[in-house]
Amino acid sequence: MFLLAAKFLIDMFYKIKNLRIGLLEKRFFFTLFFIMTAAMLTIPFSKTITDIRHFTTVNSRETARIWIEKNLPSGSKIAIESYSPFINPSKFRVYGFGRIIDHSPEWYVEQDFNYLIFSEGMFGRFYHDPQRYRREISQYDSFLNDLRLLRYLQTEIMRLGYIKLSDFFLISYVH
Repeated sequence: MFLLAAKFLIDMFYKIKNLRIGLLEKRFFFTLFFIMTAAMLTIPFSKTITDIRHFTTVNSRETARIWIEKNLPSGSKIAIESYSPFINPSKFRVYGFGRIIDHSPEWYVEQDFNYLIFSEGMFGRFYHDPQRYRREISQYDSFLNDLRLLRYLQTEIMRLGYIKLSDFFLISYVH
């Protein structure tokens, strides 16, 4: 495809060059030709720059993965929801859920989970359209409020840590 486009541009250049028109008209057509060529190259070039930035920048998912790897104890039981960072299953006991709110905070405690990882990729979509997703927002708000309440009421039985890693929320139960 690129070769065909290049051939087209070369053919257009020579057609303009060989036109039997005055010098002023040729300059106009060459100027128009170069402006159109530059315009056609601008879109792919800008997309390339955007992709290069995307692939060379460490994203929050990677930041979260590194933090989890370095700071959580091996063998911890971790619940993750969709769009969470990669968590090494040979180091941690990892269980994936579509949404953490599909179960109650008490259920996670009963199931002996040590850490819960919320991903803004999942819950953030609901907060971007609060009129449409009132129920989901209410569930997440209630869930997070319940977790804070557990920390406040049961500090001697269970400690609850709350850490925000850029786009990811890491909520931990420590027994």
